[in-house]
Amino acid sequence: VKYGYITSNPARNIITKFGKETHVPDPYTIPQLQQFLSIVTGTKWEFPVAIAALYGLRISEVLGLRWRNVDLSGKELRVVEQLPYNLGRGTNIVSEMAPLKSKKNSDGRILPITDITLPYFERQKEQQENQKAMCSVSGTIYYDNDLVYAKPDGSPHRRDKMSNEFGQVVRRSGLPHLRYHDLRHTAATNMHQLTGDFYTISEILGHTLEGTAKSLGLSAQVNTVT
Repeated sequence: VKYGYITSNPARNIITKFGKETHVPDPYTIPQLQQFLSIVTGTKWEFPVAIAALYGLRISEVLGLRWRNVDLSGKELRVVEQLPYNLGRGTNIVSEMAPLKSKKNSDGRILPITDITLPYFERQKEQQENQKAMCSVSGTIYYDNDLVYAKPDGSPHRRDKMSNEFGQVVRRSGLPHLRYHDLRHTAATNMHQLTGDFYTISEILGHTLEGTAKSLGLSAQVNTVT
């Protein structure tokens, strides 16, 4: 990889331990999540952490979210696509997004942009406008992929690199170990504890009721509560 003979390290994702069950980190409680959000506020992690932890979006859905699917005035967020999985190193332009891989709501889901989450989108929009202006002043290229969350030059983040860097952020925070995907579990758990509404949670996550129950560590036999 260093000398450019191959584009990625084939040993990076090798599984070295096999078992019927793997340990899934406990999701953050609401106080822990509030603490983590305060730690990442003002950093590049503010938006992706908040959106994943409050909406339960997958990492590929966060990285593939485009402004054309965000209506700030109508306060709606459409999750209809995701970043392609095998994005090559050094990719600057994403010509086409990948379809959602979901057992439910494969055509996407519409979520509300609440008064709590609206400022995150507004700050992200303002930051990108500043980044575009800086690129224009410095004469550097800005790759406008219409991405809500992108690198300072507009090019997409790679999901594997983002996952690795997220682990370092968690370690420095002093909070219990958590993977980026576990923010989705955190969202599901906190929503369930606050509302007990399996049906709405499954709609927000794009999960079946059984899948939602499984992510919460509960029986697959779940009655619909609205």
